[in-house]
Amino acid sequence: MGSLKGRGPKTMYDRVDNPGRIRIQPTVAKSILLDTWFPEVAAMAFSITCVGVIIGILRTYDQHALPSLPRGITLNAIIAILATGAKSALLAAVASAVGQGKWIWFLDKPRPLAHAQILDEASRGPFGSMAMLVGKTAFSIPALGAMITVLSLAFDPFVQQILSTYVQQVPHPSTLVVTTQATAFLGADPLRFNQALSNGVYTDNFDRTPGCPSGNCTWPSFRSLGWCNKCEDATDQVRDNCTYSYDASTLNQSQHYFGSCNIRLSQGYAANLVWEVVPSGDSGFGLQATTEVIWLVDDGNSTTTATFDNPSFLGVDSPQAVLGHAMMEFDDPTHPEKGFHVANASQCVLSYCVRDYQITVGSGDLSVSLSPPNFGKVYTKDDVDMACWTADGDSILEMNYTNVTTTMSFAQQHIDYQNLVDPKHFTFCAPRAISASQGLGLALGGYGLSIGNMISGSRQSAFAFSDPTVQEMDYFGVTNDASNDVFTFLSTNGGLRSVMPRLADSLTSLSLTLPNRTESITGSFSSPEVFVAVRWEWMSLPIFLCVCGAIFLAVTAFSSRIAGVGLWKGSSLAYFYHGLEESPVAFESYDTASWMQASAESTRVSLRFSERTGRVCLA
Repeated sequence: MGSLKGRGPKTMYDRVDNPGRIRIQPTVAKSILLDTWFPEVAAMAFSITCVGVIIGILRTYDQHALPSLPRGITLNAIIAILATGAKSALLAAVASAVGQGKWIWFLDKPRPLAHAQILDEASRGPFGSMAMLVGKTAFSIPALGAMITVLSLAFDPFVQQILSTYVQQVPHPSTLVVTTQATAFLGADPLRFNQALSNGVYTDNFDRTPGCPSGNCTWPSFRSLGWCNKCEDATDQVRDNCTYSYDASTLNQSQHYFGSCNIRLSQGYAANLVWEVVPSGDSGFGLQATTEVIWLVDDGNSTTTATFDNPSFLGVDSPQAVLGHAMMEFDDPTHPEKGFHVANASQCVLSYCVRDYQITVGSGDLSVSLSPPNFGKVYTKDDVDMACWTADGDSILEMNYTNVTTTMSFAQQHIDYQNLVDPKHFTFCAPRAISASQGLGLALGGYGLSIGNMISGSRQSAFAFSDPTVQEMDYFGVTNDASNDVFTFLSTNGGLRSVMPRLADSLTSLSLTLPNRTESITGSFSSPEVFVAVRWEWMSLPIFLCVCGAIFLAVTAFSSRIAGVGLWKGSSLAYFYHGLEESPVAFESYDTASWMQASAESTRVSLRFSERTGRVCLA
């Protein structure tokens, strides 16, 4: 590629070839605008700045609430305005660079004159650019600008895809959003306690009723004291079994045979089972035997030594109640008189516990997530002769006790008890007032006996047989329940294991109503808000075009400087002042666009037929 050395007039009035025409020197402003890359660089900088501002706005509001802007202006509108500015400035700089590339394309090497038209149209818009990219000019420097111009058709659609929105529930703290936290279990009236037990047997709806006016609320995770249960199979723990102690061959109609035996687990109280064989006339006999039993294994006071070495059941320290459930089975179903044994046994504990609660209300529906129970630890506070329960057994030495008075009603008498509490550690203490040998669990409420009285019972099964020498069972009679209604209900509705969770939930609900033993936990109500989600992949094209535009502008400017081509860009005047060498139109040689522009402003021409040249031309 060759180079051109420009020449420009140095004086305000320079008469050359045509002394009748005065050459007017361009102003400094025109020189800057027409003879430098300043406008293009400024346009490209503006385009890049707009894209940068778009990115900054998107980063600011991505995954945040849709802003409420003054006068109803939307975020989409701001992005659209900036995108329009970025695209317009980009195309202005690219079009100017394509115009300059036209002169580089024709430098020294002969090209078809039609290429001038192609390149000129390419600088004017996407249609000309597409035409340029399918011909020989597709391998020129301006082809990069043409490609940018064509791809810019997708600039706006891409920008329109960047922003999306979604609706999300947003929490707002409020004192109206409240639920209850229990910190101790003291002062439960016996009537209310027994009613809670009855509710636990027959019902299963013990959901909390937190305050949530909006129907969409959340609370921070918190701990609360309540009741929990734990059950395990205890068949292998049965230490005693039962057999009959009569000789079937000596049965007669004048003698009754009866007896009892005990079932005992690894520790705690035993269950008493009874059996009886009675004459029924006509050489027949009846057999009655206990075939199912639920009994109180421990009521918090099974250990009565002065050492207060309270037992642990199923890993729970001194629980309030331990219950057993055993099912008996005949050794030979066709010969019940031969004896029976324990088919299976279960052991369940029911006691105080602390759990972590995560409560939410969504569209009016309550959801409660619970952590595994912390059954705590029972210990003695010897300086005040009290038994204490705490959820934080490792913090006993850090307790900050507060004295509280609990009033209990017995036989129409009101008795005040002095207790100690530490709500922070879910700790409460009660005096051992009954005897020095009182178990710690009993001192902390003594609810085990009430629970046992409500749940315990047994089933007596009656059978009939005759001809004791044959020892064949002729008739299985109906099963008669010899216990209370609660046991009847439990034995036909899942047994002990099924009722224990309901009892725990019912007593937990009771704990939330005890006076001065609860605290309020405030939460947040949720309301729907629109959030902004940015799809960053759609920013790829705008960024790509800006980068390509900057590269194209730099390459064009550098190539022009190396080649020494006049900085004429897309000026049409260059065709007149630097036209074809054979052109009959002769103008002075002007090397810069500003000088050509200044000269053109003082030149008057019209399109007409020239008698001298014999053609239509500007003259």
